[in-house]
Amino acid sequence: MVRRADFVLAALLVAAATTAVGAVTCSNGTEPTDSGCAFCPAGKYNDVPGEACKVVPAGKYTNTAGSAIPKTCQPGRYSLAGATTCTSCPRGTYAANEGSAACDSCPLGFYASSTGSTACTPAPAGSYVNSTGAAAAALCPVGTFSSATGQPSCSPCGPGQYVAAEGSTQCLLCDAGSYTAQAGAESCSICPAGTYQAKTGSANCSPCPTGYFSDSDGALSCQAAPIGSFVGTVGAVASTPCPAGAYAPAEGQAACTPCPAGSVNSRSGMDSCAPCDPGFYASSPTKCVPASAGYFVKAAGAAVQTPCPAGTANKLPGQTGCQPCPPGSYTAAPGALECSLCQPGTYSSKSRSTSCTDCRAGTAAPQANATACTPCSPGTFARSTKTATCQACSKGFQCPSNGMTAPGPCPVGTYSNAVGLKSCLKCAVNTYSAGGGTTKPVAVPVCSRCLGANSTCKLTGQGQCTANASCPKTRTRRLMQ
Repeated sequence: MVRRADFVLAALLVAAATTAVGAVTCSNGTEPTDSGCAFCPAGKYNDVPGEACKVVPAGKYTNTAGSAIPKTCQPGRYSLAGATTCTSCPRGTYAANEGSAACDSCPLGFYASSTGSTACTPAPAGSYVNSTGAAAAALCPVGTFSSATGQPSCSPCGPGQYVAAEGSTQCLLCDAGSYTAQAGAESCSICPAGTYQAKTGSANCSPCPTGYFSDSDGALSCQAAPIGSFVGTVGAVASTPCPAGAYAPAEGQAACTPCPAGSVNSRSGMDSCAPCDPGFYASSPTKCVPASAGYFVKAAGAAVQTPCPAGTANKLPGQTGCQPCPPGSYTAAPGALECSLCQPGTYSSKSRSTSCTDCRAGTAAPQANATACTPCSPGTFARSTKTATCQACSKGFQCPSNGMTAPGPCPVGTYSNAVGLKSCLKCAVNTYSAGGGTTKPVAVPVCSRCLGANSTCKLTGQGQCTANASCPKTRTRRLMQ
């Protein structure tokens, strides 16, 4: 509706434009018509008297009739050509300057939430605008963030970081004992048993090394294998007790140590091994056994048993030494359970004998277990070694001394008519013997009788007969008498 003041203004302008000679020229804000001057309608103006009204250009407007000068749209508003009013920029657009013919769309990262905006608002930290002409900013989704204003997009949290809520301005570090390997995580994963993570903000968990383990999720560190146990693989969730026969003397062992030779343990989970006692030896890493009969173990910590040396014996198990064979006995080989007696005809005079000695010729040992050989007594002999019993002197010979190795020959004028004689007997009167000889002795079991006119002249022990005529006279008379 045209206001009264506008008509008054138009009338004054018309009056001002009237020439002195009475000719009429249309004033500003009007235009000539057939019937006179007419006011320019709203949306038009005329700033040159006598000319036709012009359409208001874009960015300006006239909202009353008879306008001589168009009005300019204020910032935040715009108009098209011929506008009678300015229009507020819609949401998502703005007009920074006055006289705008159009509104500009808010760029990426900015928005306009109300109409008539003269500038766009940057998306606040924790939000973004990813299109032009936005009326509002969107919150960064979980797993992403924006730390600055005016961002066209949100950045994903890196590995080891997470965001659980929308609209975050920064990422949170995964706690120690947790991790996330992927970018854009909304939560962290707990390190599984067998792994650990001591630092915050980690992209992965580390497996427990050998000698260590973790038996629960979310471990910040691994536990050392306790004394007596081991962990032989990486990423273990438990330790393993050392088997019998092995031990672990300290924590954090990757393997158990076998019991050293001569020591054992019979249970699992041990931290040491014990040496076998004297008389026992380690047949395996788990068991001490007594030394066998014929063997011995002198000191503790033996891995093997030792056979009794030759000349000794042992018939009981679990012994620390062997018994020496007494004189008269022996053992020839190691590992004997008992000593063997020297057989008749042999002897041993010392302890620890490894063999028996044969009796020499002329001696004998009639009983087993002899410590010495006895010389053959007179009347006996032993021709060979290793004789158990001396032989009686042969008939026709004599054995007059101890230790004879062969019967001796009867001397001239003697004989031996029985076995076992110490000495030969003299030949009787009128008998004789030439003796057994010396080079190749022969037996003289009897004396030979003198024959014919021969005699021994009444003598005994003669080696030959003599003719009676050769006998001494005294003896001859006696013989004749």
